Amino acid sequence: MNDGTDEEGKLILALDVGGTKIAGSVLRFSSGHMPELIRLVQEPTQAQEGGLAVLQRIVEFSCELLGRIDREVMGIGIGAAGVIALDGSIESATSLMPGWSGMPLGPALRAATGKTVSVVGDVHAHALGEAHWGAGRDVSSMLLVAVGTGIGGAMVLGGHVLHGAHNVGGHIGHVCHPDARRIRCSCGRYGHVEPIASGLGIERCYHKLSGKDARGDRIAEMARNGDNDAQSAVLMAGRALGNTLGMQANMLDPEMIVLSGSVCGAGELWLDAVRQGYQDQVIDALSDIPIVPGTLGAQAPILGAAVPLAQYLGLIEGDEGTAVEKDPICVIS
Repeated sequence: MNDGTDEEGKLILALDVGGTKIAGSVLRFSSGHMPELIRLVQEPTQAQEGGLAVLQRIVEFSCELLGRIDREVMGIGIGAAGVIALDGSIESATSLMPGWSGMPLGPALRAATGKTVSVVGDVHAHALGEAHWGAGRDVSSMLLVAVGTGIGGAMVLGGHVLHGAHNVGGHIGHVCHPDARRIRCSCGRYGHVEPIASGLGIERCYHKLSGKDARGDRIAEMARNGDNDAQSAVLMAGRALGNTLGMQANMLDPEMIVLSGSVCGAGELWLDAVRQGYQDQVIDALSDIPIVPGTLGAQAPILGAAVPLAQYLGLIEGDEGTAVEKDPICVIS
């Protein structure tokens, strides 16, 4: 742990790399406190330009941020879209980021900056942020589900993400739902819940009902103002997600379920539908598990991206009373 002798705190550069934007901030770690975000900045990912262009943009973005800091930065913690290989590269990715599979993200940043680098999945990072300093800070186990353009998830136990044997644990968007049986998912399969319960799913459902196109935030606004088609689209997506949460809770038994991502902006109508869908599928013994929105918003993935590196460096700890091995993340030093 940080012993507090450095009053200025220890610095880590944290990056959140998604299909829409690249966000980054230097974080100041001080003993016993949530890290302080310094100079949070972001720019478009421009994922349509392909993986190599995105990788170069991340490297340039990181070097520019590091160049603005006149103190030593101990390393770079990254939360990135896709499945992360143990060498810090992108093992696989969906069609939302074309050409991203195979990109040597961790090694490229290490080579460009000379810093110690850790890489985790973006939703894993989001979950770690909420688990350590957000909605899940007072529970020992938490299932986080991020609902935006797609749907991702992560189970956190004792301050550590359960990655699984192949580092892909938590892909809750890629479990089956009967309402999606003829719909193609971003992963290429059919029948997954993501294309009916994500933000894109809400947009697709609204178009089917109304014959009109609208962005998810606009649909949510129309639903709040009483538009029947918008309300139906939001309700159907919420119930489908809730069904899936109930089935996952039956298997994982988390102490809390935390929801995050842009679709949470759909408000109480959506959240009530999620909770109802959950009750339709969960067993009685788990019906009281709280389902709550995250509290950190856009800061969660930035804060969480730094957690594995901070644990590796001894700046923060997981729950020593929980039998969970240290996160099997890539750390390049």
